[in-house]
Amino acid sequence: KATRATIIAAYNLYVLSCYLNPQERLGLMPNSSLYIVMMNKTEALAKRVTYAKFRKLIERIPYFQKEFPFDKSLESEMRFANSIYVIPSVPNNDNLLGMDVVSCLIDEINFYDYVQHSKRADDGGAYDQGTDVYHGLVTRIKSRFEGISANLRGCLSVVSSFKHSEDFTTRRIKEVEQMQNDGEEVYTY
Repeated sequence: KATRATIIAAYNLYVLSCYLNPQERLGLMPNSSLYIVMMNKTEALAKRVTYAKFRKLIERIPYFQKEFPFDKSLESEMRFANSIYVIPSVPNNDNLLGMDVVSCLIDEINFYDYVQHSKRADDGGAYDQGTDVYHGLVTRIKSRFEGISANLRGCLSVVSSFKHSEDFTTRRIKEVEQMQNDGEEVYTY
């Protein structure tokens, strides 16, 4: 699952690299930074697993060595031409405030925090970190890139192993099965 999502994120990066000014194609200001986010439950997992796996893949692809290289002197993120960045992140929408997130890989979402009677929940009820982060990213991507081809704006990949019958991915698959064609493109695997 994670390998497939990593390859999808690499393809999203490739598509962005094909444009002299991807920001213009996305309807953004020319100096805007574009982000591909590698997210996992903790900072250590985001860096050592999700981001590291993506970086190793990109380092092996000749296109990203010769045609669209990144600054290899930086370990904490990948900086490409045209202000395109690949960064690791923890599941917190505040970390991504103001960022033009084009694509994101959310890894191990079924293991994100779920807290009953949480201060983080607007109504004092349950706080579901996975749902909060997912909907925050969907809203961010849709609001910034409304009317932009799904192929260019990238993809939000959600990956996790099964945890229980009410985990995020199980609930999301049920939602997708019940959706009427609202224009949202969803692929489940």
